[in-house]
Amino acid sequence: MKKCVRGLACGVAVLTVMQSALAADLDYLRGSEVFAPTPAIYSNWSGFYVGAQAGYTEGEVDFSKGVASLVAHILRESALEQSGQISGWDILGKRDNRDASYGGFIGYNSQWENVVLGIEANYNKISFAAATTGSLSRAIAPGDGLLYHTTVDGSASLHLTDYGTLRGRAGYVMGNFMPYLMAGAAFGRADIHRSATVTALVEQPNGPPFLFGPVTETENKTAYMFGYSFGGGIDVMLWSCLFLRGEAEWIQFGRVADVKTDFVTGRVAAGWKF
Repeated sequence: MKKCVRGLACGVAVLTVMQSALAADLDYLRGSEVFAPTPAIYSNWSGFYVGAQAGYTEGEVDFSKGVASLVAHILRESALEQSGQISGWDILGKRDNRDASYGGFIGYNSQWENVVLGIEANYNKISFAAATTGSLSRAIAPGDGLLYHTTVDGSASLHLTDYGTLRGRAGYVMGNFMPYLMAGAAFGRADIHRSATVTALVEQPNGPPFLFGPVTETENKTAYMFGYSFGGGIDVMLWSCLFLRGEAEWIQFGRVADVKTDFVTGRVAAGWKF
């Protein structure tokens, strides 16, 4: 009898343990342990920042109309210019060049969770130069009974010394990374030299030919150029205040002194956020 009681007690104990384990498994399957996602983690880009940068620029200078205003001034109020539109000739072509640059930037970011909007002023020192020469000859009959065998010789050069941009930025934070797009206004300073010479051998029906010119006009000036820029890049936060940057920027300047310039710059930078 005692053996039966002990066996029954052991059986009840085993069943109790099994029921507790099964209940625990069922509670787990029913989701009694709720999954709580952790909040998103991203770097803080808000506030002012400054930095230094270095880049490499490849650009094109369009000299096609580089002496147009000089030729127009030489032939002002002449039948030759009014009929032949000589100032519109493409005497000079386009020239490419490349050069290194360096500079700095300062800006301010405002952040809403992982969206960042900001404004930045950017300045670069550079020594980007291009030059060209050209000549074009045509026979022009302006309707005054004379035939002008006209030749225009021209030369032009540009030396860009520095430039900057004031641009807006829009970025999206992904952890420590912030890719961004940018667009804004650009300004630059360049030394420009231009020279044009007009010569014409004039044939007349009732006399020997005679020579007009050569007449030369030159211009040397420091020009301030204005245009626009856009591009993109990525900032990487190393610590709470220090970040690195890589970006590409395209700048188009408007025509100044009959010369038009555009270029692309790739650069790397390091910045400090306050």
